[in-house]
Amino acid sequence: MRELTYAKTLNETLKQLLYRNDDVILIGQGVTSPWYVGSTTEGIVDEFGHERIIDTPISESCVTGAAIGASSGAIVGGFNKYDESKERQHYQQQYNEQQSREYSAKKGNYDRAYKACLQGRGYTVN
Repeated sequence: MRELTYAKTLNETLKQLLYRNDDVILIGQGVTSPWYVGSTTEGIVDEFGHERIIDTPISESCVTGAAIGASSGAIVGGFNKYDESKERQHYQQQYNEQQSREYSAKKGNYDRAYKACLQGRGYTVN
């Protein structure tokens, strides 16, 4: 039987989980820093990349929010699988439509005022 330190056991277990399932990610405070978590995550970033090994700031709410997002399916196999561009396009389209409506309303007000002005001066306006 081989003998392993607690840190080495955790390291091997994390690697096995990450190898077996591409949807597994590791989120935590200082997971990429050897002085913060010791050797429990040593070499993991090199093998699996920053897409699946996510170092968070020292903020419990950040880690909690990321974990909730991951569990809801927003994060699958790392953050890069989430296509932010589609969401950005959706909100940009909504913004453009709103701006267009506002412009049309302002232009309509301007046109009505201009027509009223012309009519007040005796011009025939269609």
